[in-house]
Amino acid sequence: MGDGDFLSNTFLGNAGNLAMGMNIFNWLSHDEQFINIPTQVKDDIILEMSPAKLSLLGAFFLFVIPGLLVLSGSLIWFKRRNR
Repeated sequence: MGDGDFLSNTFLGNAGNLAMGMNIFNWLSHDEQFINIPTQVKDDIILEMSPAKLSLLGAFFLFVIPGLLVLSGSLIWFKRRNR
């Protein structure tokens, strides 16, 4: 909220700008009982993965990423040692 553009027609539907603008005007008019933040329910919060994909993802984070970090650290150490 850097300027009044967040309340223009172009940006009114973005990320709760309308609710924020209404709350600002309610706060400025000393109507604190009308200030509320409506909850929004997300439709796609469930991630469905097959057991094979889940195992592959787990192996990637448990073995591949640490292995790459160890490999890159070893290469850097080896190059610096041979200077």
